[in-house]
Amino acid sequence: MPVQYIIGEWDFRDMKLRMAPPVFIPRPETEQMVDIAMACLPRMHECDGCELAEGCWIRVLEVGCGTGAISLAILKAHPKVSPQI
Repeated sequence: MPVQYIIGEWDFRDMKLRMAPPVFIPRPETEQMVDIAMACLPRMHECDGCELAEGCWIRVLEVGCGTGAISLAILKAHPKVSPQI
């Protein structure tokens, strides 16, 4: 059994995620994927200058999310990403 399931949590970026089977355990490559996704999003100051600055929100879709760690990290790191279900 993976140590993450035994201890029940795992640090991912600056978050502590709860881990229990059958949730996928985020790997180091998952952190790299967050960096790639963040590089594709507009910077904070670019959002502030857009014509819809007041209601300007970025929507991100994570497909096959497993833990949802990528979406959670992006949501936490970028204030213009909208949490919608």
